[in-house]
Amino acid sequence: MLGIDEEKKGWPHMGEIDIMEHVGRDQDTIHFSLHTAKYNHPKRTQITHTTKIEGVTESFHDYVMDWDEEKISFEVDGVEHCRFLKKDYADSWPFDQPHYLILNVAIGGGFGGKVDMDCLPASMEIEYIRVYQ
Repeated sequence: MLGIDEEKKGWPHMGEIDIMEHVGRDQDTIHFSLHTAKYNHPKRTQITHTTKIEGVTESFHDYVMDWDEEKISFEVDGVEHCRFLKKDYADSWPFDQPHYLILNVAIGGGFGGKVDMDCLPASMEIEYIRVYQ
């Protein structure tokens, strides 16, 4: 998710919330991350948590982000894996503003690394998306 102030503030000042990231070179690992002006991957300070889920790409899973005034937490299949508290990062917390949802398959780059062409074509299958407010 990206903050709606991208044109005014730019990345990472407007904030980025990674509800779930998966990198092909590490098949059973899921990443949950927040990026802000102070805490972001170019500085290697991003607010992040990784978890191992055996065979995670072999079936559908429910990924949930619970976001309120005090925290952002992440769960998979009903199990909370991490919770980031606003009070711990109050010096750089753009998550009091609206964000929009992005779904993508990114190939390569600084995080993904060198592309193994044997993995192409690639796809992302989504059973459903629900948003509650």
